[in-house]
This record gives sequence, structure tokens and C-alpha cells, in this order.
Amino acid sequence: MNYGIVNFFHPNHADSAMQKTCMRKKIHIITPIRPGGPQMWGRLLAKELNIRDEWSATHTRTLPRMIMTPFYEPADVVHTSVPITYRLWKKPLILTLRGNFMIEYYYWARMYPRSIRMADIVTVSSHFLKETLRLPNALVIPPSADLPQMPVRQRTDEHTIRILIVTKFCFPQKSRGVLTLLDALSKTKIKKHPISIAILGGGVYLNEIKRESRRCGLPVTFYGFTDPKPFFEQSDIFLYWSKHDNTPIAVLEAMSYGLPVVANNVGAMTELVTHKETGLIANTPDEFTAYVNELFDHPELQRTLGEGARHAILTTFSHARVVPQYESLYRGVIS
Repeated sequence: MNYGIVNFFHPNHADSAMQKTCMRKKIHIITPIRPGGPQMWGRLLAKELNIRDEWSATHTRTLPRMIMTPFYEPADVVHTSVPITYRLWKKPLILTLRGNFMIEYYYWARMYPRSIRMADIVTVSSHFLKETLRLPNALVIPPSADLPQMPVRQRTDEHTIRILIVTKFCFPQKSRGVLTLLDALSKTKIKKHPISIAILGGGVYLNEIKRESRRCGLPVTFYGFTDPKPFFEQSDIFLYWSKHDNTPIAVLEAMSYGLPVVANNVGAMTELVTHKETGLIANTPDEFTAYVNELFDHPELQRTLGEGARHAILTTFSHARVVPQYESLYRGVIS
């Protein structure tokens, strides 16, 4: 008697599942070994592709596999954020640029021009980067972030205002930006509004910035390279300052948690943050201090900007909006 129960262990069902897996197109995503924005981008992209029936994605961030890639590649598409300047295979090659290699001094930066010429498609994460690198044929696909299932936080005026700073201490321009932030905070209304400052991130310049930060006399705690999610959940305001940047993923993460963002006008910041709608963008340290004071004095502005920030993630920077743009590229180069 048939009770309408499907036997998933029947050979026909097993064959069907195997066929479905074999039909998936293989995408090989390659990112730098060092933790940071590009590596996070590759990990999240692979994760999002693998929950779709059409793709089977692998994420490489180890040196041995990178060394082998030019000689052997089983994937249908290679999607890399590190330069590939030589290959024995003819699989489609997509190069994604997330920073300005012309001023970021690391050992493979000089390999990018040749890698750009070799790639079938070049994508960049902002219009700013496209113009800066003079790549008229590059496609702009913005970065993306998770949208946590949580409401925009509510806070009262009485408790200490919790400030969060997340950056990478691998580059001097970003590292020195933390000192600029602390100097700006030291000029705010901290006597009227008590604050605590959590700083996340690791790198070779961390200890130097720690030493210099003692001069500011502020309640600062450095947590090193750690999971930022609990800090995003517990903080009230997110601050960012760098002398050089493109599209810092930490800003998008803060926005996704409903944090009001105050940042300087650097790189493609205006492509991420809409001034007075999803955050505040300062052109000078004094202007930065004024914006922070405005948030201190007006909790309702914090809530309004936080709500706008989450809406921007949902409508523009969520994985649901961004990943399909990469899928279209894959289908195009495979066909």
C-alpha cells in the first residue's frame, strides 16, 4: 500500500541527487592568505553560491593551492582577487579588485597590471576605484554584507555611549586613522556623555598605535583580531577614519547592525554612506568631532541613521542584491 511516503534511499533518487550535484558549475574563488576584507569577500561569496542549486564553489586562501592554480584548474570559472599572470588552462578568468594596488605596497602589487590584461572580465568594488585605476571597461559590483535578524537597537540617554572602531593595522594609513579618531573624540562632550571605546583589528602596526593612544586619556580597550559581531550588537556608534581606503567592509557590517556611522570622506565612502541618511561623512577632524557631538546630544538621530543604514543594506548591499550580479557574469563566460 502506498501511503505517499517517498523513499529517498531508492537508487533512482540517489542517482537524481548525484546528477544534480554533477550539473553544478564549479567556481574557484581565490583570495589573499592574510585575513581581511578580500578574504571575507571570498568566503561569503563561496558560501552564498553553495546554497544555490546552480553552483559549486570552493574558496582558496592557502599558498600551496595558489601556486598550483596556473598549472591545473578543474573549475569551470576562476574568480580571483589575487593576480594571476600565467596559466596553462583556458577556463574563464575573472579578476576582482577591491583596493588600489598602485599605492598598497605588498609583494604582488606589481603583478596586477599583467593580471588585468590576462583576465576575461575585471570587476571593481566602486566607481571611485574604477576611475582611480583608469579601467573604463571594468564592471562595478559593490561589496555586500549579511543582514542580521535583529531590530535596530533602542537606547536611553543615561548609559555610557559605547563607541566601536574596527580597522586593519596592516597599513599605516588605516592605523594612523585610529589616532585621528581618538584625538577627535577627546574634543567631544565626554564630560556630559561618558563613553567607552572598543577597538578591533590586528596587524603589524597595532602595538605602535596602542602605545601612542595612551596620550589621549580616553577609556580605550584594544581587543585585537576577534569576532566583531558581539561588538556590533552591543555598541551604539561606529566610527571610521583612514587616509587611504576604498570600500571598507567594516562600515557595511556596522550599517547592517543598525549602527549610525561617522566616517571621513575617503575613497568610495560616499558610495557606501549617504550623508545624513545612512550616516555622517566628515571632511575634516573638526567636522568629525561636531558630528559625533550631534549624535551624543540626539539619540533620535542615532536611531534614524541606524534605520536608514539597515535599509541601505537590504536594498543595495545585501547578498541577495549583489551575488546575482556575479552569477550573471559566470553564466556569460561559461556560455
